[in-house]
Amino acid sequence: MIALYERVSTDEQAQSGFSLDAQKERLEAYCKSQGWTDFEHFTDDGYSGTNMNRPALQRLLRYIGRGQVDTVIVYKLDRLGRKQKDVLYLLEDVFDKHGVAFKSATEPFDTSTPLGRAMLGILAVFGQLERDTIIERTKSGLRQRARRGLWPSASFPFGYKMNDAGVLEIVPSEAEIVREVFRRFIRGDSRKSIAEWMQKRVPNQYVDHYYILNMVRRRTYLGQIVMRGDIFEGQHEAIIDEETFAAAQRELKARTEQRQRGNGGTYLLSKMMTCGECGAWVYYFKSKQKLANGKSAHYLRVQCKNKKASPTLCKTHSFLARDIEALVVRQVRDIQVEPIEMALDNASDHDAILDELESALDKVKDQQNNLLDAVQAGAIPLSVVKERLERLDHERRAIFEQMGDIQRQCASRVDTTPFSQASQMINDLWDDMAPDEQREAIRLLIKNIRVYADKHVEIEWNV
Repeated sequence: MIALYERVSTDEQAQSGFSLDAQKERLEAYCKSQGWTDFEHFTDDGYSGTNMNRPALQRLLRYIGRGQVDTVIVYKLDRLGRKQKDVLYLLEDVFDKHGVAFKSATEPFDTSTPLGRAMLGILAVFGQLERDTIIERTKSGLRQRARRGLWPSASFPFGYKMNDAGVLEIVPSEAEIVREVFRRFIRGDSRKSIAEWMQKRVPNQYVDHYYILNMVRRRTYLGQIVMRGDIFEGQHEAIIDEETFAAAQRELKARTEQRQRGNGGTYLLSKMMTCGECGAWVYYFKSKQKLANGKSAHYLRVQCKNKKASPTLCKTHSFLARDIEALVVRQVRDIQVEPIEMALDNASDHDAILDELESALDKVKDQQNNLLDAVQAGAIPLSVVKERLERLDHERRAIFEQMGDIQRQCASRVDTTPFSQASQMINDLWDDMAPDEQREAIRLLIKNIRVYADKHVEIEWNV
């Protein structure tokens, strides 16, 4: 049997004369010119030549393995494959091994002659060169798009859609979810809990903790485009402001370092301090100083780890631990706790989002009603549309979840009860507390302490 193999991967190839119909017509004409009538078509429609995982090609290989094929004919060598390695594998390890000849209808060679085999190897090299050139040109074109501030991919980040000009446009309802993801991450929620929260609101998108990690790292939300490590200013509008993004990166860094260092600590502020000058961890250490009377004095101090590594890395100094602890305790005892209202940054934005969600909800309800009407009229069996109805109901509930989030934000307040209780306990009982109780109380109130070179501290509270 003569096997006629055709492949097309893109509309551009079809427009350039490589359509499947054109290939079939040429191959059948070639067979007729040779007097061959026993042939069969093996056609891969829409499959790239850069890999071997093509249904028709795999079926052809099974036929060859069973000894049912005498000759394989293609319109052009690159229809068989775009990689030199794959082409040579097929010719040497499959076709030759099973005594199958290989011919091209448009190129002057066949593997039944030594000259044809040599020419085939040369053409395979040039075929791969052409593929590599196309890849390089494509990458260059995508980079030029990024330089111009246009999105360089067919897929785009959650929170955006792409218009006809190639510029990302904000999807308001999705953008609000992005902002809430950043808010929850910055306040200390786990990536897993954020992923579970988001999954309920976007049922058609799989969300896990890695997805959340990629979101908080993505500079696209700042209005930028990253291409191979280079950052370009995009033409699209930012969803997240610089301050919020920077806070998320600090939180990400702190979580990473905390995981590396472990939890707990011996001293009052162990593993809670960072350097206000360079951002590195500030740690406790013991020092010894020789006194005038010849005796030695021992001190507990705190120091930036970068300063210890090299004096040029940070301009801060080491300080007596008791001095820094006193500064922190003084601020803690002076704090006045009041409920903090979470007001909306822009009420009109939330109204627009609610309008969009209500519109989406109406569309889902219309689709459900249309399907139910068709079932009641006997036009469609319930079994046919049952899965679709369930999916629509899932979408409806997800929209309700989002609407509820927005409405709750309009009236919600931060629960400061644990914070207030810890603050009151420090005010009333600090001097009577045991060291481990003091450490626990401090950690209820404080997320991070930044220590500066001029010996002042800034506290990031757990509210």
